Amino acid sequence: MKAPTEKQENCRYSFLYQGENMDQVYCKLKNDKETHYVTPEQCENCEQFKHRYIQYPLTIDGIEVKPIKSRGTCIGRPVRVMPCAEEYEGKTFLGLYLGELPWYIHVSHNEKDNKLYIDTANNPAIYVFELQKIIYGCESYWNIIKDPRQFDDITDEMIKSQWYVQLLKAGLEEKE
Repeated sequence: MKAPTEKQENCRYSFLYQGENMDQVYCKLKNDKETHYVTPEQCENCEQFKHRYIQYPLTIDGIEVKPIKSRGTCIGRPVRVMPCAEEYEGKTFLGLYLGELPWYIHVSHNEKDNKLYIDTANNPAIYVFELQKIIYGCESYWNIIKDPRQFDDITDEMIKSQWYVQLLKAGLEEKE
């Protein structure tokens, strides 16, 4: 198999290891429905090359920070939460639902206006009293407590009944 050139590896329009033998490079620069395979020579002579990654140093004409907004209904309600990390050994904790809070910060560069845009990715946040820390919804199984009798341990049956767990399990079974 012929290795792609450095320019092919770094071009944002190229898709490597394509074709029947996984030895061709597909170029998506042409926006029609046909597949366009290109040779290393065509790539080397292409004047529309744009690097796949941000190249530094950059001169920035501005920074736009989107406001952080907490969303969610039932903010301040008690929840039960079972963190997925092994260190918690499947234990269920009492927590306080804080709403959807920033989970991480995303920064992007717009080449047209040469600005940086800063935004957050939000996720349900739960303050767990016993742990004295915030556990995010994406790293746990949780639900709002509407009745004190609901504070039973979250069981394997409850986890298996979640639609996304069933979907993942079905996908894995198809591969076998």
